[in-house]
Amino acid sequence: MVTDKFLQALYHYGVTPVILPVLVADIASPEQRAEQAVDLLGSLDGLMLTGSYSNVAPNRYGAERAPENTRDDARRDEAALCWVHEALRQALPLFGICRGFQEMNVALGARFTRPYKRYQACWIIVSRPPMTWPAIMHPPIR
Repeated sequence: MVTDKFLQALYHYGVTPVILPVLVADIASPEQRAEQAVDLLGSLDGLMLTGSYSNVAPNRYGAERAPENTRDDARRDEAALCWVHEALRQALPLFGICRGFQEMNVALGARFTRPYKRYQACWIIVSRPPMTWPAIMHPPIR
């Protein structure tokens, strides 16, 4: 899901946005999803993962679903988590907004240890395993 405001902002700064489809993520094998990611990202100069009304499913980072976190999108999870790995492999610039930031961090092993929809900030990453990727910690905005 992408709103016009992101497309307009990118275009205003000289970027031609390309909207990536979530292709058969629910029926493709992990190998097929990886091949799709190579094909989709191979001609791009960067990847921006937008926000959404849904969240990365808690089972993706080893947590249980909180009652207030009822929206997720399994197909987007499958596709976006694969895109993050491929973007890093290709050394593409990678930018995440809200859910997109969740996807980047979950793809790289981070955990959310509290229901983040209770807060007005989307960037609450409170633990991660040792890795070279720097997780950004942002306090809740009240």
